[in-house]
Amino acid sequence: MSTHTTYNGLISMSNPACNASCCYRLMINPNKNPFWNAGQHSDKSLGNFVFELKKWYHYAMVCDGKVTKISIDGKFVGEVAENFKLPEFKEVTLYVGTGESPGAWKVEDLAIDEVMIWNKALDEKELGSVIKGYKVFSAVDANGKLAATWAEVKK
Repeated sequence: MSTHTTYNGLISMSNPACNASCCYRLMINPNKNPFWNAGQHSDKSLGNFVFELKKWYHYAMVCDGKVTKISIDGKFVGEVAENFKLPEFKEVTLYVGTGESPGAWKVEDLAIDEVMIWNKALDEKELGSVIKGYKVFSAVDANGKLAATWAEVKK
């Protein structure tokens, strides 16, 4: 973020199963704090972390229906109790750079490098692996396998 004056919507996902226009969204509120919805349109925020301007962050939300954890740069900075059943997603509408619908809480002067969504709650170690970029989650662990090793050698 180079400037910040309002809500910045980073990513939003909706689905008819949620009965909400933004059942999952990750944002930054006007005070530069983490702001989100998880599983329902019920706004939550953490005041114990403030994003700085002109600095890159890895910002993640992990939720299981009982609790939502917010992670900044691979470390959980806070959690909030939730009470919702995880919906079955068959089709979703995904918005990047806006917080609810096209043009609603769009980013001001901000860059988004990557967006990743999993169908499971990652732990701190897994989030750290994502940030370091050396582990891709799959059914088979490629670490130490010939094809993965050869790809690294060729680099």
